[in-house]
Amino acid sequence: GAGTGQDAADAYPLSWLNSSANWGSGSSQFNPGDTVYLVGTINQQVVVAASGNPGQPYTIGFNPGANMTSDAFPSSGAINIGNHSWITVDGGPGYAVIQNTNNGTLLGNQVNSTLIYASGGNYTESGIEIKRLKLLNCYVHQMGSTSGGGNGVYINSNGTNVLVHDCY
Repeated sequence: GAGTGQDAADAYPLSWLNSSANWGSGSSQFNPGDTVYLVGTINQQVVVAASGNPGQPYTIGFNPGANMTSDAFPSSGAINIGNHSWITVDGGPGYAVIQNTNNGTLLGNQVNSTLIYASGGNYTESGIEIKRLKLLNCYVHQMGSTSGGGNGVYINSNGTNVLVHDCY
């Protein structure tokens, strides 16, 4: 589409969301309290670039049918929340899928992979909510093997109000 962000048919490219210049409080930015919707199949990492506010989180939602699918997402996550707070990731009523398709002992990749990552140097992430997601095939492990591994959700924080619910 036109890349205007007006609707799913004219979605911004993922590079727009991954640019810190587009997160803030300007009229053309992704503002605290706003929801940005992923559409189609995303096969690259989404990087959160700012913190929302209490009662006004940044929300990353999924349009119906949207998913994140890669051979193997990196250990820093398919969605990397990093050092940021007041972030919601919502798969929606259809439970969006985030998955690896080729990562495991007997598969093409044997890498440590994480699907949702929320950790940083200050360990104070707060107000994180992860909900309504199918987190699949992070690492398909063959019995008896000690190689590789992964995390569906990795949160390493001393912060408060961190919720993970309605996921599988």
